[in-house]
Amino acid sequence: MILLDTNVLSELARAVPEPNVLAWAGTVTVADLCTTTITEAELRFGLALLPTGKRQAQLTQAVEMVLATVVQHRVLPFDRTAAQAYADLASARRRRGRPVDTADLQIQAIGLAHSVTAIATRNTSDFADCGIPIVNPWQAP
Repeated sequence: MILLDTNVLSELARAVPEPNVLAWAGTVTVADLCTTTITEAELRFGLALLPTGKRQAQLTQAVEMVLATVVQHRVLPFDRTAAQAYADLASARRRRGRPVDTADLQIQAIGLAHSVTAIATRNTSDFADCGIPIVNPWQAP
């Protein structure tokens, strides 16, 4: 399974996604894609910040479509195994003087807990050293 980070799903929800991201998405099997409850929360938080209106409604519809079609509601939870992985990752990063945003660490921990094969993100530096291969869909193949 390839875990899609928030920025990948956000890009795919855009009216006109970046061509490299679309090209990358065309090379993977939808059945191999998933995301996390943290990513879903970040997407929904972004939508909730928007003023009520047409734009918010359109973006909400686009996000719901991406969750239904791209990851087909395969949303991995932050469970007890992920909690331990988070503690291990966060403490190791802090000891090395490389702390990372809590949400990004939670996403990584979920990936480790569920044995994903890769994380797709544009934010490669925050996902480095997590023990999971990183793919940047914005980079040309």
